[in-house]
Amino acid sequence: MGTDGTHRGQLCAWLRKKKSGTSAFRMREYNKRYFTLDFDTHTFFYTHSEGSKKVSSVTPFADIVDVRLPEADKLADKGDNISEVSKTSKRTGP
Repeated sequence: MGTDGTHRGQLCAWLRKKKSGTSAFRMREYNKRYFTLDFDTHTFFYTHSEGSKKVSSVTPFADIVDVRLPEADKLADKGDNISEVSKTSKRTGP
């Protein structure tokens, strides 16, 4: 944290990302992803593995409109402490 109380640098962690779209054959609702919050550029992105150079589209913090904690009953049988995040883009056009 900077001397002015703002965060600096990056924060990285394994989280569960809610799958987009619908499928009758879906076994799991969430995918495990390695998220990075970059406080210097005010963006976030994720990769499929730690250290991967291939990242998702970089999203500005200003585009985040919703973040939710996991529902306890959905994670009770998973046996891990990984957080769950869902993100919806406020962009509506192409």
